Amino acid sequence: MLTENILRNVIEKAPFPITVYAGYELEIILANKCMRDTYGEGEDVVGKRYTEILPELGNQEIFGQLRGVITTGIPFEAKDTRVDIVKEGVLKPHYFDYNFTPVYDDQGNLFAVMNTAAEVTGLNLSRQQTIEAEERLRFAVESADLGAFETREVDGTLKASKRFMEILGIEQSQYTQTELSTHIHPEDFSIASEAHKNA
Repeated sequence: MLTENILRNVIEKAPFPITVYAGYELEIILANKCMRDTYGEGEDVVGKRYTEILPELGNQEIFGQLRGVITTGIPFEAKDTRVDIVKEGVLKPHYFDYNFTPVYDDQGNLFAVMNTAAEVTGLNLSRQQTIEAEERLRFAVESADLGAFETREVDGTLKASKRFMEILGIEQSQYTQTELSTHIHPEDFSIASEAHKNA
């Protein structure tokens, strides 16, 4: 059976942020190293109010979400949520999946909220970069007046660009490969089919 010291040691070394806030004033009664690093603060956060440690969260709904859990006992979950935190004097965006879980004492009284989180900033930024790259590619294709289409390998459907539809004189943007083949000259079809297969 885990003793309190062993449990605290496990929480302290956990590779994701864990904090416990007590009461409506959100006094920090536990904050592991990963959470302190996320705050950009030292071990002296325990005993302080969350609202004084990260006042920049005041207009970001987080304090209200926590107080909602401490008031109702209903857990709260957020996915891929932007949280702006001041680090080294600069307000920087971070993205988190986080949970606020009610904590009860031995008598069944709700007295605190546990906050667990996973930072997904890197994943979010990668997704944004992918979206931006796709937009730049789409812009380049449109600027070059090229007709293009995308193929869904799962079901073989093709999604055509507006210019592609104009070139072939077709009206709908989604086709199966078989339907599209009726718009290609028979002598060119084998060349187009082979090129598509190789791609």
